[in-house]
Amino acid sequence: MPDFESPKTADTDQSCPRLGSVAHESTNVVPDVAPDISTCPLPPRREDALIASTAFQRNWRLRGVVGAMVLAALPLATFGIVTLQLLPNAPTPEFDGTGIGLSSQFLISWLASIGFTSLSVGLFVSHWSNQMLGAIAQMTTMVRSLSQGHWSGSTLQSDLRELEDLSDSLTQLAGQLQRLCQEREQQNQALQKMTDELEDRINQRTAQLRGVINQLKQEIWERKQTEGQLQQSQAKLIHSEKMSGLGQMVAGIAHEINNPVNFIHGNLKHVQHHVQDILAVLDMYQTLYPDSPPELESIAEELDIKFLEKDLRKIVASMQLGTNRILDIVRSLRTFSRVDQVEFKLADIHEGIDSTLLILKHRLKARPNRPQIFVVKQYAPDLPLVECHAGQINQVFMNILTNALDALDEAGELCLQKSEPPMLIIATQTLGKNRVAIQISDNGPGIPSEVQARLFDPFFTTKPVGQGTGLGMSISYTIVTETHHGTLQLASSSGKGASFVIELPIIQRYSDSHIG
Repeated sequence: MPDFESPKTADTDQSCPRLGSVAHESTNVVPDVAPDISTCPLPPRREDALIASTAFQRNWRLRGVVGAMVLAALPLATFGIVTLQLLPNAPTPEFDGTGIGLSSQFLISWLASIGFTSLSVGLFVSHWSNQMLGAIAQMTTMVRSLSQGHWSGSTLQSDLRELEDLSDSLTQLAGQLQRLCQEREQQNQALQKMTDELEDRINQRTAQLRGVINQLKQEIWERKQTEGQLQQSQAKLIHSEKMSGLGQMVAGIAHEINNPVNFIHGNLKHVQHHVQDILAVLDMYQTLYPDSPPELESIAEELDIKFLEKDLRKIVASMQLGTNRILDIVRSLRTFSRVDQVEFKLADIHEGIDSTLLILKHRLKARPNRPQIFVVKQYAPDLPLVECHAGQINQVFMNILTNALDALDEAGELCLQKSEPPMLIIATQTLGKNRVAIQISDNGPGIPSEVQARLFDPFFTTKPVGQGTGLGMSISYTIVTETHHGTLQLASSSGKGASFVIELPIIQRYSDSHIG
């Protein structure tokens, strides 16, 4: 059985394997396969070529039969014509009993032989061509079935060995194509399965990696938050230690100053009484003895006794005023810098505000770029004592008042143009049964909205480097909200000043003094 070589064309389907040759096998039996499982049909151009070739041969079937008869009859006809040409040179024909000459009988017999031979040859050629074209048509049907994916088909039965071999080769080719397409399909399925598993594995690893990245981001964010809180706590601790040390130092200085001032102030009262007594005796002497010796009158005129009497009284009064001022300052320093204990203590809010204002009194005076700052106190007459850490609350008052004075100083020229002078308004009131409110307002330029959003953030300041740490308002907010469980709010608009409102509970319900 000859090998079958598939035709090579440029339009071969890429999804089917290209076969160079099919090896001869000892069996012609091909297992049946469902016709609709194929995914590898033959190329349509190859099928069209076979169908066109079969149609061409069918059209020329009749022409082939006629041509075969003509070719078979042509030698005989030629031989008959030559014989007829030779007949005139032959002897005179004899006639048989029918009246037909011997030459005519020969010609008729010859023509009958020619006709019979032509008819036989035509019938043989017709039979052969019908068998061959039928086999070709059957093979065309097989090729069409293969092109549509139907691998199974009947084996061609033909008397021509070559056609039968060709049919067997086509059958083997269909089986091998089926096996190759099935192997290709299995490989594609295995490859698809591996691809799906690989995608699943990649997705799992990607999800794990994304989780790890998110966890790292969270840890980094938490670490940054912790570092920021640690930095804030460290700065607040340093500031608190500074304030504590400063408070202890101020308290010590105030104590040391207070002792000699009290001594001076106490003796000034006696000096004032003694001076008054001496001046009274001097007046009585001048009244009783108007005519004094010339020497005494000369000394009295030189010393200007009248001026000494007035000036001595003023000196003693101013010394008393000065010592009172010193005593007030010392008392304010001691009040402001009092060392807080662990537990809360009852304190007078008005006293803390007054002591803070007394310390800042020098900043209220007029300056070249602005007029004097007036302080308006609107104290509630029945404001109760508040349970708090007085030193910390005084520190809050100091931070808010200092910022207000800084704002009024910066807007000095604007204050000169205004009809109303720069002013601080401090008001207190009772809210309900267990809260008090302290409002500190100014009529300065106000605080911009972008600054308000960050005013209580640690280390935020609008002052030049070296003039502010950015911790004052942050610490104040912590003292009010966290330590004393109150609120600290800001209300400000451009050109209309700023107002800070502090709300504190009168009794700290969660303080150490009320536990148990």
